[in-house]
Amino acid sequence: MKGINRVVIAVKDIEKASKLLSGLLGARFHDAGVVDRFGVRAMLSWEAGIELVSPTTSKGDVASFMKEHGEGIYAVVFNVDDADQAAERAKALGVRVKDTIEMSRSPIFNKFKELLLAQEDTHGAFILLGQIEMKKPA
Repeated sequence: MKGINRVVIAVKDIEKASKLLSGLLGARFHDAGVVDRFGVRAMLSWEAGIELVSPTTSKGDVASFMKEHGEGIYAVVFNVDDADQAAERAKALGVRVKDTIEMSRSPIFNKFKELLLAQEDTHGAFILLGQIEMKKPA
């Protein structure tokens, strides 16, 4: 493990939240757009280690989380050296991998693979394990 990659924060107004955190932290956010698969719009600051997500539908996991808890920390993404080995470790510990996010072609990443672990198996915490290797600027 390499530590925390980023904290994912669920917010109602993603523009307002990104402006606030930009002002407080000097963080630069880029709009990652709408991720229909998860029913969210996302904005990221890789430098600050923050991802903001705002529901685009009332039926997604983020929308459900916000109905129950309101705005706040939604998930933590931990860096791992090898996502496949991390999946095997999780399985050996009785932790199920709920979903996998993988990008095969990206102008930003050499490798991007995240494992979404089942919250029921992680004491209610939404944990992702990510093998994220950024491309070096040319």
